[in-house]
Amino acid sequence: ICRGIYPTTLLRAWDLWATERKSENERPDYFDDEQLYAVLVLEHCGTDLEHVLLERWAQAISVMRQIVWSLAIAEKVCTDRRTAHRDLHWGNVMIAKVASDGDHTADVMPQQQACFPSHGLRCTIIDYTLSRLETGDELFYVDIDDEGIFTGHGDHQFEVYRRMRALTVDRWSEFCPDTNAEVSPCIFVVYRATILCVRLMPGIVASGYFIL
Repeated sequence: ICRGIYPTTLLRAWDLWATERKSENERPDYFDDEQLYAVLVLEHCGTDLEHVLLERWAQAISVMRQIVWSLAIAEKVCTDRRTAHRDLHWGNVMIAKVASDGDHTADVMPQQQACFPSHGLRCTIIDYTLSRLETGDELFYVDIDDEGIFTGHGDHQFEVYRRMRALTVDRWSEFCPDTNAEVSPCIFVVYRATILCVRLMPGIVASGYFIL
């Protein structure tokens, strides 16, 4: 845990990133010397799905499988913690190239595994800012009250937010399994399949011949 104004060196790094990659976040130059920060050191997991370039259909299928299995495993392992990600858009799925083009193994449950070709890619789900989690007697969640999240247009992601809001009836502290049962494996999977198809074969989608 650190305290103080945002360092000049980090501001320069932030500006460089915002110039080269673009940023939707506010420049962090407004914090005072009492501001607290939690510094997290994480593994570099590659490029987000929004900007990664998939080279062939087999890689798209591998990405889909890895995402779906990750959600399935989270559902099984975290049943007692009643978790929900609530923000699984394509910017929160990281894609890293791996040296081997061999199989990817997913540990579903003890002594139960799913094995399928990785096609040289490894997926990681990140950013649990809006997630809900119970652990023991403690409850962690975010009251999503920013209207801008629900009024956005131009990306199916915003429609997903509106559907989640309808499912939870704005009671974000409560566990709503429908957001897992419907939003995660259904809405977001269809959403991600659409994104992958648009990225790989935009002509097919634009012509209207798009079938899941």
